[in-house]
Order: sequence, then structure tokens, then C-alpha cells
Amino acid sequence: MRDRSFRQGATPWLDDLIFKFRAQRVFSSLPVPAHLVADLGSGYDARFLRLARRTGRIEAGIAVDVSLDASRPDAAITLMVADLSERLPMPDSSVTATTSMAVLEHLTRPAVHVSEMYRILRPGGVAIITTPSVRSKRLLELLAFRLHVIDADEVRDHKHYYTKRELRTLLVRAGFADDAITYRSFGLNQLVVAAKDGPAGDDHDGGEASSPRAPSIRA
Repeated sequence: MRDRSFRQGATPWLDDLIFKFRAQRVFSSLPVPAHLVADLGSGYDARFLRLARRTGRIEAGIAVDVSLDASRPDAAITLMVADLSERLPMPDSSVTATTSMAVLEHLTRPAVHVSEMYRILRPGGVAIITTPSVRSKRLLELLAFRLHVIDADEVRDHKHYYTKRELRTLLVRAGFADDAITYRSFGLNQLVVAAKDGPAGDDHDGGEASSPRAPSIRA
């Protein structure tokens, strides 16, 4: 388990630009309304959830990572320090959507991570994953190790670059139906959206999402 989250410290300008591009793609895949979104691998500053809150795209969020910045309070965002390759301290079927952006390639146990995304999703909810494509490897290494315009430690930490088939296999084995998975490529990244079978329940009748009863601190 790594001991530092992404953006815990200075971030190269190109990483910031890539984040903004990636976030826009994920925003377009979020359900409407998105009552409660768990961002697994949120980064130290929970930037995606804070941006989603400011723009009215989500009502509340749970930021999950190995370290988190508690110095910027937001009553609607819960911070949860956890290992992303292990079972999360969150109830089953408790969130509207789960996001995992540029996380999967860093994990030693990716199948556990994807299974947890499925487990904590409410029926009718969606899991959204982004990860670099296989063909991005050489370019990322050039940008990190030769040009020094993206975080070299992050690229050095990449365990695997996934094919479309491998991503689909991970999701199906986690419990998602094959025909509920959509795949898109954008630039050198991949975006996968998988819906959990079943009616959406509270998310369609206006019920409020409850926060998970788990060890956490408020942002």
C-alpha cells in the first residue's frame, strides 16, 4: 500500500490539464441526479468531488484514498482513509455512483477494487473507470522521465496497462452484466461505464442518500 495520495504536494502543470480533461469525461457519465458519489482514489485534495459539488453535479461525496487533506471543510464530502486494494469500510448498496480515475493501473489487487465498486453501488447505480491505454505507455514514460512534465513517481508506480478485454473481464467477474458495460477511448485514455442491475430505488423517488456508517473524518 502506498503512503501518499496523488496531488499530495506540487503537481506538474500537465497533470492538472489531464485531470481537467478526464473530469469532464467522467462528469458526462454521472447519473442525474447523483445523490452520493464515492470517488475511489480521490487524490489528496478530493478535487473531483469538490469540483462536482461546486458545479451542482452531485449532492454529496465520499473521498477515499490512502491520505487526505482535512484542512478544507465541506460538510457534504466525507473523507475516508483506506487501502484501495482491500475491502472498504462502507455498507453494501450505499452509493449512487462510484468513480475510479487513473487508479486501476496502480493497484496490486485490481479485482478487489472493482468488486468493491460493485458491492457499494446501489442497484441501478453506475461505476465509472478511467485508465491509460496500452499504447499510452511509451508516451507517458517520455513525458515523465525525459521531459519531466508529468509526475514521474506516478508513472513509475504503474503496475499494468489494461486492454479493453481485460477491463471488461474485471467488471464481469465483479458482478456487472456484460451488456451493461460501455467502453470509450479518449486520447490515450479509456473510459468504462458499468451499470449495476436492478431498479435505482431511492435515486428515482427523491429519497435522500445516507452516508455510510464507517470510520471517517469530515472534509
